[in-house]
Amino acid sequence: MNYLPKLLTAAPTVLFMLIIQVVVLAVSMNNYYEMTIFCTGPATGWIQWTFALLHLSFLGLLALGVVSLVWRAARPAYLILIVLGLAGLPIQATLVHSHVLKCDLP
Repeated sequence: MNYLPKLLTAAPTVLFMLIIQVVVLAVSMNNYYEMTIFCTGPATGWIQWTFALLHLSFLGLLALGVVSLVWRAARPAYLILIVLGLAGLPIQATLVHSHVLKCDLP
């Protein structure tokens, strides 16, 4: 039972999730467009706004992740929030395929 608290405060876990976050960003910008900020519009409802805010929160989470490498108390918050945020991306792709969200790639 002591494994989870140690995992949530381990610097290598934070570093791993930061790498995953950057890789997901690179993949979503190159290959899997349904998971980008360009597939949240038009901003006419709460679902669209939710996913737009999710993508904006990734910027803050990236900063929090870098800070949490030094500030141990921030590590659990970063790890929990980034897992929840990344879990929302497949939901966004499903909503794009069901035409609830639309893409307007530049």
